[in-house]
Amino acid sequence: MQGKSSKPQNTARPLATTLTRAFVTLSLLSLLLVGGGLTVRNYQARQQALASQQRVIALDAAHEVSGFIEATFSVLRTSSRSFANPDVDPRPALENVLGVESAFREVALLDAAGQELVKLSRLSVITPDDLENHANSELITQVGLFQRHIGSVHIDEITSELLVTMAVPVKGVLGEFRGALVAEVNLKFMWDLVGSLRVGREGLAYVVDERGDLIAARDISRVLRGENLSHLDQVAEFVNSPGQGAEGSTGTSTGINGNLAVATYERLGTPDWAVVVELPVVEAYQTLFLELGLSVGAILLIAGIAALGGRYLSRRLAAPLLALTEMAIHIAEGELDLEAPTAGAAEVGRLAGAFNSMTAQLRELIQSLEQRVAERTRDAENRSIQLEAAAQIARDAAAIRDVSQLLNETVQLISDRFGFYHAGIFLLDETGEYAMLRAASSEGGQRMLARGHRLRVGRIGIVGYAAGIGEPRIALHVGADAVYFDNPDLPLTLSEMALPLKVRGEVIGVLDVQSTKVEAFTEADLAVLQILADQVALAIENARLLEESRRTLQELEAFHGQRVREDWQEERARRLSAYRYTQAGVVPVSSSSTPETEPLPFHGRPLFQQDGDNRRLIAPIRLRKEAFGSIVLNQDPEQEPWSPEELAIVEEVSNQVALALENARLLETTQRRATQERLIGEITANIRESLDLDVVLQTAVREMGEALDIAEVQVRMWTSEASDETGE
Repeated sequence: MQGKSSKPQNTARPLATTLTRAFVTLSLLSLLLVGGGLTVRNYQARQQALASQQRVIALDAAHEVSGFIEATFSVLRTSSRSFANPDVDPRPALENVLGVESAFREVALLDAAGQELVKLSRLSVITPDDLENHANSELITQVGLFQRHIGSVHIDEITSELLVTMAVPVKGVLGEFRGALVAEVNLKFMWDLVGSLRVGREGLAYVVDERGDLIAARDISRVLRGENLSHLDQVAEFVNSPGQGAEGSTGTSTGINGNLAVATYERLGTPDWAVVVELPVVEAYQTLFLELGLSVGAILLIAGIAALGGRYLSRRLAAPLLALTEMAIHIAEGELDLEAPTAGAAEVGRLAGAFNSMTAQLRELIQSLEQRVAERTRDAENRSIQLEAAAQIARDAAAIRDVSQLLNETVQLISDRFGFYHAGIFLLDETGEYAMLRAASSEGGQRMLARGHRLRVGRIGIVGYAAGIGEPRIALHVGADAVYFDNPDLPLTLSEMALPLKVRGEVIGVLDVQSTKVEAFTEADLAVLQILADQVALAIENARLLEESRRTLQELEAFHGQRVREDWQEERARRLSAYRYTQAGVVPVSSSSTPETEPLPFHGRPLFQQDGDNRRLIAPIRLRKEAFGSIVLNQDPEQEPWSPEELAIVEEVSNQVALALENARLLETTQRRATQERLIGEITANIRESLDLDVVLQTAVREMGEALDIAEVQVRMWTSEASDETGE
């Protein structure tokens, strides 16, 4: 039986049908996008217009209420000037205040301690027994600090009037605080104002205070019940927002009557109240809903027309290869995300598949290249950030001169800039046997510092290893590193790196950094941190040298001061050291020690002494913190006390006297030594003129007697045996 060759049947849809469906779908999507965009834009425009309209209403009401409050404060401030004179009876002036403003229900005058002095009311006669004391109250505190006070809104239980307490300071003629002028103000006008506001057909407006309590609304019964509206979104935003200065906002949420409404609030500022304006959503967006219905109908109508037109055109213009050609052009221009549809005629499907395969390979190649470029760029950025951080840390460390401060701030900077779990600096002790922890950034490191943590060099842990061999050591996984020291104070450590701190090839310590990540360090990190470690080591050595220089300088200053003190003690013992100036001139005084001739301590300034009517000023004569004398000035009782300028002159003169005395002493010492050297040279020269022993001895005796003006000089010669017998 002879077989028959079978060919695959083409089950693809007709190209005309495919094009028709595509045309209709694209047309419908385009219409939906355009219509949706227009609808969204109309909604936003309507929302902005509605917000602006409601804000204008709210702002007008808020300005009117704020204007009334400011006008009331202005009346109180003007009236408070009538009470500046305490000798004038305040009652007539207080009656005038009550008559000036019809909104005032009660007025009172308080003294600086908060006690009511006079109080008047429109409703009743107030006796002295009815006067209250407001000492330590918020009213007195705010008036004293902020120059005015406005209390919380309350409703009178008898008259059902909306009331608020307002107060301003009363100042004296010289501006001193004398008390406060307090008024209880009727805010019923706000009810009338809110009731007169018209917000659309069904909208309304109301006023709330800083707690969200309703204080003015069209429905007065809700105000009298003390209803709190802080559960409403806009009211809650006002209550929870910052104080004065915060702007109001508009939003869609549940309104005061439980319906969905567009609400806008504006705060008054002073007092911290807000005017809220609401408009039901149905009324607010009625026009928008009508436009949306018309748009949907138009889209459906156009979609039907597009379907008929697409069917007609697809049958006449069956050009699938043209579409595929256009696709190939776009791919060649770089739009590699495009894919040619494989549905349709067999030839077109195979060609589209070939195009798709080619674009897929190109996408994979480009993505691979982009990924590698991104990784290298990221690595370069990280390295740049690390180098910048290292340079900043090195600059900050170089500016610190105290070793302890340098170490503490360095580890904190390293942890913060590099994001390490722990950073610590170990310094070798004097023997070089142990690495002592001197600074740490983590809490565990602080506990280690408290107990004097140390590691034996070359034996314990990565730090000991780095300190022993002078080379960095990295543990990418501390659990697998045999050298790692398991520290209970740092339980989260998963990787660690220790870098030696070297100065001129000598290890002085170790920089230890630890991370909570496995394999957190790379060779590039090692290079950056080693540079940082070298800079830190140099900064530590510089700080040490600076401290040693300071200590040496202090020791030299102390030694020089001791020498100055000893030299002047010898001078005081050797010669008369006190002189007195009187009407007769300058005369020497006894060299015996007296309180005024004793040197004052270094910290002493010119010292005053009072003995009866006699006044005495003792100024120390000191040089380089060492006092070796004093200048004593006695003043007659009828003379004026010393002025600051005279004291400054005395102190400066004492300093100059000290310098002059020291220079004179040094000159005298130098001259004395020069004379001694000259005499010794002359005697030595005369002795050396002869080589005869007897002549030399005779010359030595004669020259010493003449030079030293001594009546008798003997020179004796003896053997070693005679020396032993005489014991000389």
